Amino acid sequence: MIRLEALSLDIHDREILRDVSLDIAPGKVTGLVGESGSGKSMTALAIMGLLPRGSVVSGRALLDGGDLLATPEREMCRLRGNRIGMIFQEPMTALNPVKTIGAQVAETLVVHGKARRAEAWEVARERLARVGLPEERFALSRYPHELSGGQRQRVCIAMAVALHPELLIADEPTTALDVTTQAQILDLLNGLVDEEKMSLLLITHDLAVVAGTADHVAVMQGGRIVEQGPTEALFRTMAHPYTRKLFAASSHQPERMAQGEDAPLLEVRDAVREYRTAREGLLGRPGRFRAVDGVSFTLGRGESLGLVGESGCGKSTLTRAILGLDTLQAGAIRLGGQEIHAGPHLDPAIRRRMQVVFQDPYGSFNPRWTVERLVAEPFHLMDARPEDMQGRVAAALTDVGIEPEAMGRYIHEFSGGQRQRIAIARALITNPDLIVLDEAVSALDVRVRAQILDLLARLQAEHGMAYLFISHDLSVVRRVTDRVLVMRAGRIVEQGETDAVFAEPAHAYTRALIAATPRIPADWQGGRDA
Repeated sequence: MIRLEALSLDIHDREILRDVSLDIAPGKVTGLVGESGSGKSMTALAIMGLLPRGSVVSGRALLDGGDLLATPEREMCRLRGNRIGMIFQEPMTALNPVKTIGAQVAETLVVHGKARRAEAWEVARERLARVGLPEERFALSRYPHELSGGQRQRVCIAMAVALHPELLIADEPTTALDVTTQAQILDLLNGLVDEEKMSLLLITHDLAVVAGTADHVAVMQGGRIVEQGPTEALFRTMAHPYTRKLFAASSHQPERMAQGEDAPLLEVRDAVREYRTAREGLLGRPGRFRAVDGVSFTLGRGESLGLVGESGCGKSTLTRAILGLDTLQAGAIRLGGQEIHAGPHLDPAIRRRMQVVFQDPYGSFNPRWTVERLVAEPFHLMDARPEDMQGRVAAALTDVGIEPEAMGRYIHEFSGGQRQRIAIARALITNPDLIVLDEAVSALDVRVRAQILDLLARLQAEHGMAYLFISHDLSVVRRVTDRVLVMRAGRIVEQGETDAVFAEPAHAYTRALIAATPRIPADWQGGRDA
């Protein structure tokens, strides 16, 4: 459907792509995998004609014999959305927050002159229903902020396929989604490929997703395709060392030391957190939504505890309560025997003993602050002299593998993996007893994720900290935790030793989560030990 021939790209004299050749077959799924910075997204943007200023491109991108790289912008505007659609990784960024979902899907048809406004709304209604958002449950008048992450991604898919494009480019469409939502989105994309007879270019760093979805796979490293072929054949042979390294990193098992103690560090007893909901009818009373419903568990000193569940199950609400950021309506939370009460009057000594590492380190940092100031942010919680601050920051950075000379730099100067290391350094600065890791590795590619997991295991062995590991990636939770809690609709439906829960899940919901986790077939392992 599209043929790339020796595609090369330089941006401000920096080599980004070099001699990329790839055939995207009609009606097939082509997977493009590799680490962050390997050139996957730039390849897609070259096809779409959306390269940044300063780009110098050569080679050819052929569509029906015509070269997309030489196509005038006016003609490319007619092709984008019409013959070539694209889904981006972050739907909240891709969607207009002040337009309804119906208006945004209909806009695609109106802009391309394919329908008048009334007809466009009918098509929008049909397309949204096709992607699992029927009007009787999801009114076209809803705004993006009123939908979950998976629902917003479905709106983006509806926009991309509104005009039945011949090629759909999906750039990391499931990275931030929980396993069941990810499975639904991948099933939806596969269904669209079959029904619409279109081609799909699936860009991802998750080899398991590609193994279960793609017909053909290309592996990128440093702006070049180092290996490609039919999916099963490629996974069985793995001729290139880089492919084998990606495979090994995707199933990496950190070396951990069992350190859990019988004495609990964190105790959560019958925790309840409710929110008021909108009035039902003009004169109705506001309702109540119970986000956390009678949750109880303990976490021992030096132990790693996993908390898993779909988006909306209450994980984040429970986390905010543990961190003293949300008030409970009933129950109690204690850290080292001291009760945690939300609000500004929480004892600084308790705040010092627990820290948090978020999913998006860039979003959790002030971009105007230097690394030294960012890492030292919790320093005020400590009983320490101000003149000791710089030495402690340097020690924390060294602990996570960042040179102390980086203290004067800004966060935008670092890669995603380095930013996450700096976020962990900030959590270490107070010598905490507990670190809450909220999706801390879900947005990282497989090799960086393996490095961060090794780092966390080493730090736990050296400092004896406890981890509360919140994640939708069950494969990671299985490898890094001692026990696991499974949460659904505000309740813990199953808990126990991690290996036991994964080997013989007792609850149907746990079985559904495990079944939805993408995996590489066991017999596709020809290149693992090569």
